[in-house]
Amino acid sequence: GRSINLCMIQHPDAPGVLLAIDGVDRWIFQAFYSPSAGQRAEDFTPERCMALLRTAVGVPDLLVEVIRAASWSPATGVAARFREGRVFLVGDAAHQMTPAGGFGMNAGIQDVHNLAWKLAAVLEGHAEPALLETYEREREPVDRWITDQTLRNLASLRRVGSGATEKDTGMHEGRQEFFHEQGLIFGAAYQSAAVLPDGTVPPEVANPVTDYAPTAHPGCRAPHVWLERGGQRISTLDLFGTGLVLLAGRTGTAWCQAVAEVAHARRVPLSAFMVGPEGDLVDPGGSWVTTYGVEQEGAVLVRPDGHVAWRCRGNVTHPAQMLQGVLASVLGETVASFEPSPPESDRDLQ
Repeated sequence: GRSINLCMIQHPDAPGVLLAIDGVDRWIFQAFYSPSAGQRAEDFTPERCMALLRTAVGVPDLLVEVIRAASWSPATGVAARFREGRVFLVGDAAHQMTPAGGFGMNAGIQDVHNLAWKLAAVLEGHAEPALLETYEREREPVDRWITDQTLRNLASLRRVGSGATEKDTGMHEGRQEFFHEQGLIFGAAYQSAAVLPDGTVPPEVANPVTDYAPTAHPGCRAPHVWLERGGQRISTLDLFGTGLVLLAGRTGTAWCQAVAEVAHARRVPLSAFMVGPEGDLVDPGGSWVTTYGVEQEGAVLVRPDGHVAWRCRGNVTHPAQMLQGVLASVLGETVASFEPSPPESDRDLQ
């Protein structure tokens, strides 16, 4: 009488995972077994599979039709390199991970999200080919981290030792991170030439897998903040995706003028918005400057993939010149020739 999508079965005689396929009457049951304990895949006959299912579900006379029974062993791996000449590896071609946690497709989409805007920028002449080198630099460590976590998740579902028997091979408690991976999902940060440090450190969290602290620290995902535009509520996330975006505080007129000048001169897709009580984007909660770690004169440059490329706490004397240098570095033309201003106090940029 319960509607489920995925169910962890902890019955000692039939441990496993039950997954819905069509939401009606088609299911997959993953039964744990241990070859090291002498168990064999061929021992799972249709009759035994039916018995396992009836035990797992708790209905002794459950009508079961076994369509197919097959063995499966998990494996993980990350490619030694993500690029060879004009060939780039993304998704399953770049990393193999267990399904525990459901990160395979998500990681692949993140790979493509990271690479696509860089390819477009180079092909359209907005960036130099050196920008493409940042794809592997940014994604490889993140994908390796995710892959390791899926292996840990799977291990937490099984208890298989050299002396294991069929009856004690099953799930057990022990990994609090499983199904609580907000930090893993939202907290990934990049370090590469396409990210300019601002002299600050990101906020510390107790557990980087489970805990997520919204921050606009360079390299991190630009945080969500509710804003209003033309009387309609939008998220900061709605602004990203088609080009570079500069968000400036309510007194950041100079930054917006600099964006117009630089975008025209460089013919690069770059837009600017002022965030405050009035202007392009209204911040009714007044939380944008705090969440993004800037003053009202500051600015944050966000890449098309939603990650922060650069952040400036306050105003500068020559914003157009500063922005030119920032873009030259982010887009693979030069290495920034300026040093970020040090934080003015301990409360600055988290």
